[in-house]
Amino acid sequence: MKSSRSLLLYLASTTLLTTAHAQTDWPQLQLTQVGAGFTEPVHITSARDGSDRLFVVEQPGRIKIIQSNSVLPQPFLDITNRISSPPGGVYGLLSVAFPSNYAAKNCFYVYYSRTNDQATVISRFFVSTNANQADAWSEQVLLVIPLGICEPGVLGGQVAFGPDGYLYISTGDEGMCGDDPTRAQLPDSLWGKILRIDVESTNSGYVVPTNNPFVGQAPYLPEIWAMGLRNPWRFSFDRGTGDLYIADVGLSSWEEIDFQPASSPGGQNYGWNVMEGNQPTGLGTTSWNTNDLTPPAMVYPHTNGPNSSVTGGFVYRGPNAPRMNGLYFFGDFIAGIVWGAVRSNGTWTVQQIPLPGHYISSFGEDESGRLYLVDYIFGKAYRIEDSGLAGPPVFNPGSGVSTTDAIIITSSSPGAAIHYTTNGAVPTESDPLVPANDVVFITSGTTLSARAFRADLQPSTVTVASFTLQVATPVFSPRHGPITDGTMLSMSTVTPGASIYYTLDGTDPTPASLPYTAPFSINITNVVSARGYRTGFADSAINRVYFSGTVMLTNVIRFASGFLNFNWASETGRTYQVQISSNLLDWSDLGLPQTGTDKTIGASVQMLGTSRFLRVRIY
Repeated sequence: MKSSRSLLLYLASTTLLTTAHAQTDWPQLQLTQVGAGFTEPVHITSARDGSDRLFVVEQPGRIKIIQSNSVLPQPFLDITNRISSPPGGVYGLLSVAFPSNYAAKNCFYVYYSRTNDQATVISRFFVSTNANQADAWSEQVLLVIPLGICEPGVLGGQVAFGPDGYLYISTGDEGMCGDDPTRAQLPDSLWGKILRIDVESTNSGYVVPTNNPFVGQAPYLPEIWAMGLRNPWRFSFDRGTGDLYIADVGLSSWEEIDFQPASSPGGQNYGWNVMEGNQPTGLGTTSWNTNDLTPPAMVYPHTNGPNSSVTGGFVYRGPNAPRMNGLYFFGDFIAGIVWGAVRSNGTWTVQQIPLPGHYISSFGEDESGRLYLVDYIFGKAYRIEDSGLAGPPVFNPGSGVSTTDAIIITSSSPGAAIHYTTNGAVPTESDPLVPANDVVFITSGTTLSARAFRADLQPSTVTVASFTLQVATPVFSPRHGPITDGTMLSMSTVTPGASIYYTLDGTDPTPASLPYTAPFSINITNVVSARGYRTGFADSAINRVYFSGTVMLTNVIRFASGFLNFNWASETGRTYQVQISSNLLDWSDLGLPQTGTDKTIGASVQMLGTSRFLRVRIY
């Protein structure tokens, strides 16, 4: 989760989140509310003690119990008077963990930031004679991680027991002071790490397991299990395989999921702050060779919609949901999106799974392995289930203006039969079947409805879309100037079967104009206009380009402020485009085109540094 209160798969050794392969039988998820009224819930888990209770951690300092889909009125634990939880950061009471023998030992462990010095505290508490009431005064402080030079910001904040019986702890790099780039890579710091300690073999404090990867390797602290993490917001162990999944929140560009197989001896460096996702950050200095870093299993960019804060989840191992079994579910706190991921022969396949949007601060499991999530803003807890519906048909292209009459219709449920109508009626199995090539042809004005059917599933929801057909605007190659006399010009449109007509004098094309059949030569004085036509389609928009040669600059001035100003003599009626290049290959437009006035006109570009290479051309 980002330090604020308020997901294309990259394939090398990493997968960038995109559309998944159709072979996976993806579930259709639904949410069932199991609790409400929580204040800033950040964690949900089970004690696995046979009671079927769920424990919800509230950031201000309480743990509440859900039993039989009801929230008990009395908190299980209330330590609000010990919690530092000011608005604007990921701190407070952040998680709870129950040992495997909880029913016998009646103790549990929490991660919180305390009031007096905002240090991170790992503590043990005991349960009172009332199984639904912990003794708040039984606290045994096991580990204190002092606050560094920063205010607390990205703390990670999770405790969980691994299959080996040891307590794993996630810490962030502390952030909040410009994301100081040192701690995640510092061997003598517990920040930006996964820690592994033994808290069950001693009655006070903890013991470092002798097989921790950095034991006896000073200056590395022996508690460290893995390093190079920025804000590991929720990690989990696959209860079927023991594999470890770590979701690490990025700084400004990439979110990632790290994967550690159960056979790993630990010691991985996941790259922060040298890398964010698979991209070098340029932050600070490091002696690490990037070949020694463990790349993420999956990444997604912040440019992909509002995605910007990954929340780690679980591999589903619960009952009565074969389509969910073995899938790793995770989400994004800001976007409210949920993905499913599956690994086969070392390759990850990921699919976004439609669900109503929620501020997902945590996923969790109950005793049977059923999956849950909590909504941080609205204070609710939900069970995630497979609805049993077939995957709804997906249209490509979608609704609205289409430049093709061939609509591809698919479903995420392999083997599903998709039936459709073109009059808006709800499809039945007696209606036409989408052909094996997935293509249905339509006419302009069609309202297309489709539904997927499979014998072992309920019929999908109905997908409905209306289409208007229009020829795609022709494109030119080259797409604009500058050119020289005799340059060969080609035209194309992505609309199959469309014809292109053009003029060379700036007038609007009609079907009586010159038909385009093959590339032809143009001169620097040509104004080329082109339009696409096809029966049954609306005419395309006109593409009009003034193809000209490069204009000579008349004056170039470099100011001390770093701006490069230049101007040139212009002609009335001509349009000029300025382009710049900082290398020898690529050009990019500088601003919008300018219209000539028979006077000198100009433009300006800011130079970055005193020795920046820059080319300028105007056409």
